[in-house]
Amino acid sequence: MQERDQRLLDRVRWLRWYLNQGPDADVAIGEGQAQHTELFRGLGHRLHDIGRDLLIRVNELDGTPFLPPAQCRQPGESES
Repeated sequence: MQERDQRLLDRVRWLRWYLNQGPDADVAIGEGQAQHTELFRGLGHRLHDIGRDLLIRVNELDGTPFLPPAQCRQPGESES
């Protein structure tokens, strides 16, 4: 495994640890809207960055160009 791939997997492992051991979303919700918002904003950025980097790497490995997934919503776009 390349060092680059190892670093990418380390980022995934760290995020998994953060989700299991880090600040709990329920606590943030109870403490106020601003903290709740910042918790989810930070998590969203981490998930977005890791997801993008994973897709870029897998496309490099199989030789296809990176194409953003069609189902991704833009910031502020509704879930429904």
